[in-house]
Amino acid sequence: MPQKPSLERSTPVPWRTLATTFLTVGTMGFGGSMAVLSLLHDYCVTRRQWLSSEEFAHGAAFSQILGAAAVNVALFVGYGLRGWGGALLAAGAFLAPSFVAVVLLSALYTRFSQIPALQDALGGVTPVVVALLVVTAWRLGGPRKSSPEFLLLAGGAAALGVLGVPVPLILGGFALYALGRKRWGSSQLR
Repeated sequence: MPQKPSLERSTPVPWRTLATTFLTVGTMGFGGSMAVLSLLHDYCVTRRQWLSSEEFAHGAAFSQILGAAAVNVALFVGYGLRGWGGALLAAGAFLAPSFVAVVLLSALYTRFSQIPALQDALGGVTPVVVALLVVTAWRLGGPRKSSPEFLLLAGGAAALGVLGVPVPLILGGFALYALGRKRWGSSQLR
């Protein structure tokens, strides 16, 4: 007998609710996978209470390993709530707005890419993404976010982002830190 999805509740989430939630997040999401995680957390944990912050953090961490984190979190939540059908529905609804927007914006960019005002506007996106990453770290921090260790790590990540260090390098550094912390014991910063 197949095992039930881990996030499944006594009353299943209606298909329509699952679809409209991920369609909404996909429409409102801005700033790439890491920034959209904050919005996904807001909808799936805070508003809908489909899973705990800890379950969401586990899904987000697992999703980072495989790339396209926001899509993977949609798959994780959808599968957990409604099995394979839920995973496909959540990911499809989440991706649909981006697919349409990227096709339209690509056509516009190809036609108007030489306009200086457009180039300047695209350059202003980076600070917004960094701010969204800080919000995501804060939301995922849970009860640990008041510890000096968390504040130091979050501040360091924000500073590295502002300095232009690529997000995958920052995440890789945190992965090494976490592995070292697990291997050699708890931090002295608590």
